[in-house]
Amino acid sequence: MKWAGGKGSLSKIILPIVRTHLRNRYIEPFAGSAAIFFRLSPNAAILGDLNPHLMRLFSAIKSDPEGVSQALDRIRQRASGLNGKAFAAFYYSLRDDFPKKKRSENAALLLFLNQHCWNGLYRVNQTGEFNTPIGSYQSLRTMPSLQSLSAASEALQRASLQLADFEVVASMAKPGDFVYFDPPYAPTSQTARFTSYSATQFTWLDQVRLKRVLYDLTDRKISFLLSNSATQTMINLYKDFVQTTVSAARSINSVGSKRRGFVELLVSNFEIDSAEHSLFQFKEVP
Repeated sequence: MKWAGGKGSLSKIILPIVRTHLRNRYIEPFAGSAAIFFRLSPNAAILGDLNPHLMRLFSAIKSDPEGVSQALDRIRQRASGLNGKAFAAFYYSLRDDFPKKKRSENAALLLFLNQHCWNGLYRVNQTGEFNTPIGSYQSLRTMPSLQSLSAASEALQRASLQLADFEVVASMAKPGDFVYFDPPYAPTSQTARFTSYSATQFTWLDQVRLKRVLYDLTDRKISFLLSNSATQTMINLYKDFVQTTVSAARSINSVGSKRRGFVELLVSNFEIDSAEHSLFQFKEVP
């Protein structure tokens, strides 16, 4: 899946860090597209998120990949031969149908919307309705195959799925677990406010609450890694923890050339040995 703040581009940096410190379960309280989870494929995991449709999607793929694949096939058949304005009208008709009551159909519909909406941005209005417009697509894109859905289902068999607040999910961690936090990012400009992943905004008070969770994990001797935008506000907020920065790309920008050159802040309660990750440019935060 495409996802605002998805960590596909940072996975080569994050995965070695996680593998070094993971002893038991991998826990991700802000699952999003779960890019790190699927690349890591841990023996045991907890994935949590407050987006009910996202968690329904993972649950449907986990329990019924064939049903999701069949629902995708029906969308493919309906979209066959549609181009330009006709395909755009088809996109908006399916967007108006979201969500569906049947879990497999709802999962297929979300996958379709995710692949064809603007930059994969999951955005809802105040009433919780998905309202992201279509991207620059003139026809149907390649959708997940049964093989890929089955592989995702196999990985999800080892994960507990939690529709819950990040604080609740983090409280499930025990010594030996590793918790990776990828919260909605602090905006780097006045217009870059892509935090509406659910009908509830992620506020500054939530950022402060998250910091208290990090203190709790540290007191309980549980390793964590957190990523966020390297704004001075975030650097100041997490000044009590180990901080490093890395260059990264962002998936959300109307201009493709401006999706590069961002600096990500990595926060942890352990030292990151940059020598073990020599392919990347780490810089200690003063």
